[in-house]
Amino acid sequence: MKKILLALCLALSFNAFSDDCQDLSKCVEQVSKLTGKKYLYDGKLKGELKSSSNLQINAENADTLFSYILNANGYTRIPTVEEDTYKIIEARDVRYESTSALKADLTTTPAIPATEDYFLLTYKFTNYKDGQPRELSNTLRPFMSRYGRIIETMDSVTIQEMGTKLPQQLEFMRKIDHALTKEEIALKKQRQEDYEKREAREDKRAEKRAPKHDDKKPEPKEKK
Repeated sequence: MKKILLALCLALSFNAFSDDCQDLSKCVEQVSKLTGKKYLYDGKLKGELKSSSNLQINAENADTLFSYILNANGYTRIPTVEEDTYKIIEARDVRYESTSALKADLTTTPAIPATEDYFLLTYKFTNYKDGQPRELSNTLRPFMSRYGRIIETMDSVTIQEMGTKLPQQLEFMRKIDHALTKEEIALKKQRQEDYEKREAREDKRAEKRAPKHDDKKPEPKEKK
């Protein structure tokens, strides 16, 4: 009988939690109680959770799922200097905030949380003298999330991206981080030349399509 009552209580608690989490502001309070993490945010959070009836959020998965809930509503969370304390902001403003920093290279793999929180991952190349960082930037840009960004330097690339996307992007980094053969260098040079020629042709076409302005000033009308 006690087991039946316990199971019933758990079921009711899950349902109550799901109801509360349909409102984003209430969801923050519920997640905070389950995880022990504290949150700061400006004003009322706008958004809600829609999920299937069998979704159960508990102490084990609340933290990860909450990052998904925030992202689905256009928000993200940023850790503060206070332990286990986060600030909730609009995801579009993440570039103005300090996110958790990670480092990687050919042999170093950081622990990447499988959340939709944003992290700053810096990859240091072993092979960079033939433009590998630039090639990586061009390769990754189509796969970045809406508010992700890439910064390249001479021997490294830093990306700000969600944790769920970083493992795949780290694979791209390592595939590109290799010494180029003579054939690859020649092919890369040819691609660059072809790209520059296409750009030049597009510029000429744009000039032809642009309306021509008559520089002559209109003659003043004679006074009657």
